[in-house]
Amino acid sequence: MKTKDIKSKLEKAIEVRESGKLEKSSVLFENLKSMVSKNDDLYLSVMAEYVIQFRLEGKEKVEKAYEAGEQLWKEYPNEPMALRSFAHPLVDLGGFELAEKPLTKLIELYPNNSLKKGEA
Repeated sequence: MKTKDIKSKLEKAIEVRESGKLEKSSVLFENLKSMVSKNDDLYLSVMAEYVIQFRLEGKEKVEKAYEAGEQLWKEYPNEPMALRSFAHPLVDLGGFELAEKPLTKLIELYPNNSLKKGEA
């Protein structure tokens, strides 16, 4: 599938999720996940948004978010989206000490951006 088509579907899935329709956006994200492979340009973006989707769906999905985030971090150890995708579910699960390393790395990536540092 073309990058433009995937990007459009990703934007739509995010829009649906942000409107509060988590069941519908869950289906859209599952669909998107099956459309991308690790060598696609938008793989990281799709998977990072997929992690956010899991986290929003509630406790039963946070473990899946953690697993997907951990995989992204292994594949993209220096990408902010991957670091957040790993750290945030860890925090949700109470893994504060394990989340410290990726969060510290995030802070280091934004030496002149206090907003991004504050998020981390």
